Amino acid sequence: WRNIVTDEEDGVHVNLLLNADSPLATVTSRLPYEGVVEVRSKTSRPLVIRMPEKTDVQMAAITLNGKSHAGSWQNQNIIVEKISAGDVVEVRFPVLDEVTREILSAYKDWGLARPFVLEWRGSTIVSMEPEGEAVPLFKREHMKAEKAPMVEKEHKTLFMDAPDW
Repeated sequence: WRNIVTDEEDGVHVNLLLNADSPLATVTSRLPYEGVVEVRSKTSRPLVIRMPEKTDVQMAAITLNGKSHAGSWQNQNIIVEKISAGDVVEVRFPVLDEVTREILSAYKDWGLARPFVLEWRGSTIVSMEPEGEAVPLFKREHMKAEKAPMVEKEHKTLFMDAPDW
């Protein structure tokens, strides 16, 4: 968890689009429901946001404090240079739904070349067939919804001093 948001030479890096609150930034992600991530900066350093591997950069929309922003792309990273503490960068992008057929390596090792059908929403497996006999896996029908289940919570300071991440 400590590497979701990191302090690097070229700025504050958001390495995974998971909900996180660090001394550098607060990340709010709606994945896998929606392709929306919001980063509230706590510094005046550039933000480098690593996007999922299959993100179509032509389809991504970036806003800075609610206004359209070009940002720049480097590989799978969005870079927002001029930023102040308190600024909010939001990125919206399509979430790819796909179905793959795979043979899990453990089954290969045991001589059981059993294919599985995996249903993906972005980088998240939302269902698997067969789902398993002893313990059904990836029964996540709720993650196929079009809207993320959002809950507003009052912000509370958890640390008096920034922890040593």
